[in-house]
Amino acid sequence: MPRTLPPFRADHVGSLLRPAAVREARAQRELGQISAETLAAVEDAAIRDVIGKQQAVGLHGITDGEFRREFWHIDFLASLGGVESYVADHGIQFKGGQTRPKAMRVTGKIHFAGHPMVDHFRFLADNITASAPTTAKITIPSPSVLHFRGGRKAVPEAIYPTMEEFYHDLGQAYAEAVRAFGQAGCRYLQLDETNLAYLCDPEQRQMVRDRGENPDELPHIYARLINAAISGAPADMRITMHTCRGNFKSLWIASGGYEPVAEILFNEIKVHGYFMEWDSERAGNFEPLRLVPAGKHVAVGIVTSKSGELETKDYLKARLDEASKYTDLDRLCLAPQCGFASTEEGNTLTEDQQWAKLARIVEVANEVWGGEDTVDMLAGEDITSLLHRHVDGDREALDQLIPLVYSELHRIAGAQLRRENREHTLQPTALINEAWLRLAKGRMPQLENRAHFLGIAAQAMRQILVDHARRRKAGKRDGGLKVELNPGIAADKQPDDALLALDGALKILERNDPGKARLVEMRFFGGFTAKETAEILQLTVDSVRGQLRMAQAWLRREMAKELNPDVANPDNKTRT
Repeated sequence: MPRTLPPFRADHVGSLLRPAAVREARAQRELGQISAETLAAVEDAAIRDVIGKQQAVGLHGITDGEFRREFWHIDFLASLGGVESYVADHGIQFKGGQTRPKAMRVTGKIHFAGHPMVDHFRFLADNITASAPTTAKITIPSPSVLHFRGGRKAVPEAIYPTMEEFYHDLGQAYAEAVRAFGQAGCRYLQLDETNLAYLCDPEQRQMVRDRGENPDELPHIYARLINAAISGAPADMRITMHTCRGNFKSLWIASGGYEPVAEILFNEIKVHGYFMEWDSERAGNFEPLRLVPAGKHVAVGIVTSKSGELETKDYLKARLDEASKYTDLDRLCLAPQCGFASTEEGNTLTEDQQWAKLARIVEVANEVWGGEDTVDMLAGEDITSLLHRHVDGDREALDQLIPLVYSELHRIAGAQLRRENREHTLQPTALINEAWLRLAKGRMPQLENRAHFLGIAAQAMRQILVDHARRRKAGKRDGGLKVELNPGIAADKQPDDALLALDGALKILERNDPGKARLVEMRFFGGFTAKETAEILQLTVDSVRGQLRMAQAWLRREMAKELNPDVANPDNKTRT
């Protein structure tokens, strides 16, 4: 289903390609040919225009494109008390080029004494039309950025004898800045945190060691710093974090999957959501998503902002299928891997290509999770009535039903496939399609409601997996398998023999105690919570849990007879 809180199902990191008028005005200002007021007027006009373009394409998180910035990070940090920017000997080295030679240094005790970007946010929020279902979003660099590139050398001992004092003051200054954004009305704030991703790269980790710091300890230090920085946020402010491996003129800095920092990223840092880079092999696989806790959401960056080639819908859906093997589809959103212009130069694509990519993100998100049109359909015709029409022979009802229940079917398919070996050839979409064909061809019973239908769909998916297991097994058998029945644990994988044994045991349970069999079907294969199961079956939550424990114990015993016959029947070497 669509999300009403950030990160949104279709979202973006923040920066957008600067229009020609902005680039020209900034160049003129640098040469002293126009005043700061004239430049601001040009930026104001461009921001009003880009707000409308974001709304027109269907985005809900609206930024100012970072049109007033030269760099994604320096402009914010250099406006904190005790920090200044300066012309350096060289820029930041990327693979294939350098940024402008600009850097930052600490010149005094770090503090917050107001910030121009608070007014930038106010302008953004004031120019978003009230009728549009959108939220103004501000992006600022993570506080770790002031430390990582220069390390201890960027923090004079004469000002900060210990790094603990530096981190304390930096966290406090950020907390006051976040509080100021909140007081200005901001309810969607993003921290751009590149350094945790850099600390997954062997080269970057060695750089940290060479200057006398521990790359394993830094992520914990940064997590504490970030938590201090957002401690001033209002209770209803949604905070996300963007992580990437460098972005300047479509170039990059680091490589390496998120595994070294995933536990810290998802479970130590107290943000609500993440924008994460997965647009190339440099980013590794989706396996770190298994650590995403309930209540947090990840916008998977599988649309690249580094080139103009438009990703196909099939490609994006397949990638989402792959990601959903490690966490529920409901915890995922779709976005570019980074901004389109982390510096004012921008990446190597056109504005038309940029907008086509953002439109594609919205299009795919609406098809996968449902959009505003889906909400309207839900209001106009109840899902249960569509189910009844289908049972009565109306074939069009089934086509209308697909977008309304797709996200829930995907969640069920993902939950079932996560119990399989990760090398399983089926993807969630393929499993949904195969189950849908079976349901469409078969004779469906009189459906009570939407939950009843989802239970039948889960049963169909389970049978498909059983059939696949029988074909894979092809007469081969592995004994002594340990089988656990734990709903909702993504790391729990049922090998083929175990899946077949479970299917056989469930069929016996269905004959002996249909109620408990349906309960197991819903909890283990349908992915329903105990509360949802209780509501659907009209039981108490305690009753669901009690019956489930009894069913689990019975199933374990029955499966043991099949999987370990010598242990289950010590007086018989074989079973007849």
